[in-house]
Amino acid sequence: MRFLVIFLLLFSFALNFFLIVTGNIRFFILTGAAVLPIIISAYFDTKTISLVTLFGGCLCALVPVFFGASPFFIVVIMLSFLAAYIIAGESKRMFLEARVNLDSKIIQSKEIFEKLLNENDKSDNFNKGTNRESEDIENLYEVTKRMSALLKFDEIFKVLCAELKNTFEFDDCRIINIKFNRGSIQINEIYNIPIEMRINEAKTYDPKIIEIVCQEKNTLKMASVKTETEKLGFSLPRRVETVLAIPLFTEGEIKSIVIAENVRPEDFEKFAIVIGQFALEMHKVKLYELVEKLAITDGLTGLSLKRHFLESLKKEIKRSSSNRLKIAILMLDIDHFKKYNDRYGHLVGDSVLVRISEIIRDHTREIDLISRYGGEEFCLALPETDKEGAYAVAERIRVEVERENFMAEGEFTRATISIGIACFPDDGREAVQLIDMSDQALYEAKNSGRNSSCIYKRSA
Repeated sequence: MRFLVIFLLLFSFALNFFLIVTGNIRFFILTGAAVLPIIISAYFDTKTISLVTLFGGCLCALVPVFFGASPFFIVVIMLSFLAAYIIAGESKRMFLEARVNLDSKIIQSKEIFEKLLNENDKSDNFNKGTNRESEDIENLYEVTKRMSALLKFDEIFKVLCAELKNTFEFDDCRIINIKFNRGSIQINEIYNIPIEMRINEAKTYDPKIIEIVCQEKNTLKMASVKTETEKLGFSLPRRVETVLAIPLFTEGEIKSIVIAENVRPEDFEKFAIVIGQFALEMHKVKLYELVEKLAITDGLTGLSLKRHFLESLKKEIKRSSSNRLKIAILMLDIDHFKKYNDRYGHLVGDSVLVRISEIIRDHTREIDLISRYGGEEFCLALPETDKEGAYAVAERIRVEVERENFMAEGEFTRATISIGIACFPDDGREAVQLIDMSDQALYEAKNSGRNSSCIYKRSA
């Protein structure tokens, strides 16, 4: 087709050139007048206009016939018409294809641009989300670091309160310590987080929430209180729109439950993470307290060990010296305890030690210092107590022990104790010296027949 067009075009030019050379100028002008509408007709998109223009061009082409043009001239005109029409049509087709391609590329460019905009928006949203998550992780890390540096409940509780109030929106939040007694759940302690203090009473609906959490052993998330409470069979005040109840486990058992009101549902997860971190730190605190207690406390009787007792006694002596107060020291020993152990066994002996330590606690005050000083020896320090007052305390303990029935091999048996008493500052001003004086008084009680109390007296 391309070669035919080129051929017709060249042939048409040659014939028209021939018309000019031979002096047929008017025929050449008429040919041009006819060719122009034909060329234009090829560019009209509307079929009717294109046909009318083409018909007009053909009428112009017939004019030379009326002027007596030769057949050769008519052939020249027709060939010129044909070449012009074909060239115009081909040019139009190429133009339309180019425009279609351009439109397609423009559409593709728009699609690519829109896609890039969408990707950019997604990237921005992702970056914002990532930055938000990074900030959340960093905040959680800072909270964890602050909690980890503390070893006391009160200190960690204050950090938790500050973190929750600064990070989350909620109306009320409380930590409820519970214990199980013969299958029933009892509320032990309640700490209110917004005001950072211990409160006396739980809210009326707390026991129901606690029961559900203990049964499920999982976090209770109530994003729509009205719907959830209808399912669970209890109601909440109108102001409560959401409830989050998180159990805190110790050795696989629920020891506490955190109940928060009106936390935003989208914050449930982060809120639970902070509370979970608090639970881990509380577990660490309990372990630390246990280790600390084991370091200063006798594992059998729960009384202070000798070293801790001496440190506490030195502090008490310093205080009493500044305020000119007395301190009574009692050294107590179980009579014939070795024979008791040999006859009944160490398990029975241990039960006797435990029971006597309980009797001592029952007959002393909170401010008194009590220690398991040796195998069967106990040492007591009674602040602001003189010898007479100490003797009265010693006798109450001795009489109570003498009356006690101890179970041994299916039968009851008895035990007695001897007690020596010394006093600060009358008998000494140092802790070791006072204990030595009370030990000497104990030796006198043993020599006088045991099961007695003896006050230290300086020898002449």
